[in-house]
Amino acid sequence: RPGAAVGIEVSAPPSVTAGAGILTGLTAVDANRNVVTEFDQGNGLVRLKAEGPDAAPAIEVPASAFAQGRATVTINHFRAGTVRVSAEMKSRRSSSGPVEVLPAALHHFDLAMPTQQAQAGVAFRLILTARDAYGNTVSDYDRSGGGVQIHSSGVGEIQPSQVSPASFKNGTAQVDRRSF
Repeated sequence: RPGAAVGIEVSAPPSVTAGAGILTGLTAVDANRNVVTEFDQGNGLVRLKAEGPDAAPAIEVPASAFAQGRATVTINHFRAGTVRVSAEMKSRRSSSGPVEVLPAALHHFDLAMPTQQAQAGVAFRLILTARDAYGNTVSDYDRSGGGVQIHSSGVGEIQPSQVSPASFKNGTAQVDRRSF
């Protein structure tokens, strides 16, 4: 028969998509790493959080959320990068292995333009960055994207107007264009 719970073991997938949530497994264990199947009958509280860039606040998981010493909790994370999910109980802390949070699908483009006014026939540089809904750079846009059509809101047109997916490197394209 297991002893009293002294810690929580944490498991998480190696990768997830931003915004999809990290499905996290929690297991209450005693000093010998035996599963404490009656953990849910106590009044313990586990603090769970993702540690990494722009992490959300910790959430509290009550002992009543455990069944047979185990619980599954989804913790949201929106910033791409590597995180670990940590659990703390009674001042003992444990963490999952690294979880790579990948950018979600393309949502929009950021466009940086020169600060000076474009002159007809003179080249100027545009910088386009592919972004997901959470502001992460969609770094594989060169493989997954369909290109970008550029239009002027004023008089004249920008040439060439098409930016191909191959122009993007790590989610960003720097292209020289002319206004006519």
